[in-house]
Amino acid sequence: MIGQGETLKHLQPRFPFLFYAIALGFGLISLRLVKLQLFDGGRYRAFSDRNSLRKDKLPGPRGLVFDRFGRLLVDNRLQLDVVITPQFVREPEKVINYLASMAGVKGEKLYKLYKDKTRGAPRFQAITLIPNASWTVIAQIESSKDGLSGVDVEPRLMRTYLQKEMGAQVFGYLGEVNKRDIEKQAKQGVTYESGDLIGRGGIEKQWEQYLRGNDGVKFVVVDAHGHRVAQQRENDTSVAGLLYQDVAPRAGHNLVLTLDSDLQKAAWDAMEGKMGATVALDPRTGEVLAMVSKPSFDATQLNVSDSTIWQGLFKNPYGPLRNKAIQDHYAPGSTFKPFTILAALENNIITRETVLSCPATIRFGNRSWHEHNKGGFGRIAAVEALMRSSNVFLWQLAMKLDVNAIASVATDFGLGSRTGIDLPGEVPGLIPTQEWKKRTFRDEWYQGETLSVAIGQGATVVTPLQLALSYATIANGGLVFQPYIVSKITDSDGAMLKEFKPKLIKKRESAAKHLETITQGLHDVVNKPGGTAYWFGRLEEVEIAGKSGTSQVFSQDARELFIPCQQKAFARRNNAWFVAFAPYDNPEIVVASFGMHECGGSVAASPVVKAVIKKFWEKKKARESLQGPQPASAPIR
Repeated sequence: MIGQGETLKHLQPRFPFLFYAIALGFGLISLRLVKLQLFDGGRYRAFSDRNSLRKDKLPGPRGLVFDRFGRLLVDNRLQLDVVITPQFVREPEKVINYLASMAGVKGEKLYKLYKDKTRGAPRFQAITLIPNASWTVIAQIESSKDGLSGVDVEPRLMRTYLQKEMGAQVFGYLGEVNKRDIEKQAKQGVTYESGDLIGRGGIEKQWEQYLRGNDGVKFVVVDAHGHRVAQQRENDTSVAGLLYQDVAPRAGHNLVLTLDSDLQKAAWDAMEGKMGATVALDPRTGEVLAMVSKPSFDATQLNVSDSTIWQGLFKNPYGPLRNKAIQDHYAPGSTFKPFTILAALENNIITRETVLSCPATIRFGNRSWHEHNKGGFGRIAAVEALMRSSNVFLWQLAMKLDVNAIASVATDFGLGSRTGIDLPGEVPGLIPTQEWKKRTFRDEWYQGETLSVAIGQGATVVTPLQLALSYATIANGGLVFQPYIVSKITDSDGAMLKEFKPKLIKKRESAAKHLETITQGLHDVVNKPGGTAYWFGRLEEVEIAGKSGTSQVFSQDARELFIPCQQKAFARRNNAWFVAFAPYDNPEIVVASFGMHECGGSVAASPVVKAVIKKFWEKKKARESLQGPQPASAPIR
């Protein structure tokens, strides 16, 4: 080829360098082989004869959870788990039965667990058989290693919920992943393996991607039984250290919540012996200050995998695993009346001065409608109708109102739809309309149904969070904020990664005079003699405005209507509501409390709300005494 000689002549001076580089490479490889075969060969041979390596996964600690003041709510505490590696188990059933006898559990049950967990999993992967084993069980295992091939004890971090039952539904709990979880997460590009834990409810589920840590890997030397061999790991001189490199786990991100632990405790203590939920919001921002639900559970105990605990939770008809503040909805009763009156004011059905006669009974259709007060209330206007919670006044408005007009106001204030809170499982509730009935039942709407809706009965159902949000919107002048419970995400060192700010969903325009009529009525409910919460809802420290509600769970005739609630069967007793904001002239907190089958809202629910507001006010005054008066925070306009 033309020019080939010239090219070779040009490259010839580089050939020696290439030769030396290749020779150096072969020389290094030869030296390494000599060292491995002549100097370390005996050690590796002995290792291969007697021992092998086990690859242990080091779970990355989950992120911690704090309240708004930095107080720890959810932690990771050390526990000892009994694990088994199938690769080293010679006679699985015999080993499992022997282990079961030590742990005091049924061998068939433990063996079934072993089979379930090993099905489809790599044989070299250790699986947990007994989480959080007692020291007695640990001692027996350590003294009986010869009969327990593949069995070992591993330290693990156990998720620990420091407030125990208080707010458990908010925090959620952890559970082992199943096949469906693994496949679902894989589609999102996240790898989970059998035995991994995943959030099953509340914050743990909603914020899984931030809370979950990154797993590490540790290579350990084990004997023929799969038991760890004692070794010197300084300077990484072990066989495992020579062949493989450990990878340290990384902790997940921490969450800082909007919750105030003191308000949580105030609500929890005030609900002693009750079932239901209590929610507190900042009406200026939408921050959730407190959220408790009863009956409850201790999420830390769920990590023990005790079937009796789970059976008790599942058999409980009142759903302790459900967060009643957002996952269950109920008829709001008289707490709904402000929205009906507001609809009447905005549609010019009445003015603030309009007086209606409210006897003990009125007729509509072919039935009598009874006031809750046997003597009726005489001639009253809107403010007094709210104060005394007159049903007859509301029914007279409903006779002239279209149900869609009531629904329009209620939904504008946040009722009957999901609030968008950053927790899983929220239900929408329902504010009925003519279209809803036609779509659902293929039937026309009847005006008598509007009378039920007007007082928060019939098909109307809301969640405690929705009710708190709707009253927050009244309190702040028509601003609908999206409630939120996580304020910050930080790394394990506390450095800020993400911060969440108030989110204004919409501004509900309403004439100031109409809202002032509603707020005046709510003020008089608590602070004026004759108000339904005058005896039970007042606070000397701060002026509260609110509304009680007593909602029927079954339709009642005139005879049953006036039977004392406590004399009825528990399941037929009315539900109790109270929702309020304070201070009346510049609201900083809204609290809604629901009591299941607690009969009267003013008697049973208002003390709970009062306790939370009292604690809030005490803390505010304590801060001011130390820091001086703080400027009032104005809502976003």
